[in-house]
Order: sequence, then C-alpha cells, then structure tokens
Amino acid sequence: MAWTPTQYEAQFDALASGSVSLATQAEKILWFNDAQTRLLRLYPKRTALTWIAAATSVALPSDFVSLERMVLNEGTDYERFRVFGTSLYIDDVDGITSAGGMDLYYWATWPDMVVAGPVSSSLPKSLDYACLYFAMSRFYAKLASNRAYYKRYATMVGANSVQMADLQAESDRYYGMFLDARDDLTPLEPALFFAGP
Repeated sequence: MAWTPTQYEAQFDALASGSVSLATQAEKILWFNDAQTRLLRLYPKRTALTWIAAATSVALPSDFVSLERMVLNEGTDYERFRVFGTSLYIDDVDGITSAGGMDLYYWATWPDMVVAGPVSSSLPKSLDYACLYFAMSRFYAKLASNRAYYKRYATMVGANSVQMADLQAESDRYYGMFLDARDDLTPLEPALFFAGP
C-alpha cells in the first residue's frame, strides 16, 4: 500500500529521531518528489484516445513522457504517425481518413506527493523506501553543508564529538541505500509500440 504524506513523514521522523525539527515538512516532501525523478522509472498509465476524420494531430495526455504501445479500437484503420512533444501527428497531409480511437499505453511522470491533501504516493512500497533513503541523504547533506545546522544538530542530539564529515558519511550511506533500492527492481521490458485489434 502506498504511503500518505503523514506516513512518509512518520518514517522520516523515526529515522531522523532527535533532530527531526531541522527539516521542515516542505523540505521532506520536496526531497521525496525529487527522489521520484531520480528513480529511472516512469509511471505506467493507460488512457483512451479518440479522433475525428481529417484531424492532422491528436493531443496526448499532459503527463505523457514516452509511448509504450497503442491498441486500436475495432474498425479503426492504422495511420502512419509521429510523436512530437505532447501530440501525435499524422503523416498524411490530408489527415486521418476516418474517425476512430485507441487505448494508449504510455509512460508518465510520477505524480508529486503534496504537503496538504490526501494525495498518496503512487509508487510501490519498495520505491517509497528508496525515496525515503534519498530524503535522508539530503537531510544529512544539509546538516553537513552548513556549520549552523551542524551545531544545532550536535546540541540537539547531545553528541559534541560528531564531526561534519560524519554527517556527510551518513548522507553518503543513505544515498548508497537509495541506489541499491532503486537498482533492485527488475528492468523495464522493451516497448511494444503497436498492437492491433
């Protein structure tokens, strides 16, 4: 089951323990969303597209990144096309010969988790954890990059012997965990661009 923002923050806070006040809620969500873009995985989606005769282009969904495949509706003729940006352009200058439709299977960007509202992560749980590790990496990098944050951290956790290099090492450790979790997934299969009815 996907994490809600509250569940994700609870996981983050548990790992950050006594220093949780050094990361704002907005930073935690920003780091999670940033991690989604670094997963090397796109969001698989499906939608129905329809068009009218003589159309020279068909608008693709706004979150479209790349084409997986298309399945034409029964009775729809295949037309040569090109995908450019967020539109599917027909090669024939006269446009599409007849009205029709298809199911479009495509890859999209992951929807952002937001601070307010019931929007949950759309990722599988293993990738939620990968994003959590990335966020923790960013948190410790923030602490290691600024002497003021470092001093506040050392005071909060009562560990004056902690060096800034230790915080950077912790950041690197979490980043390595992020890479491991990301790379544990099975690679995506090659795209099948066209499947007829």
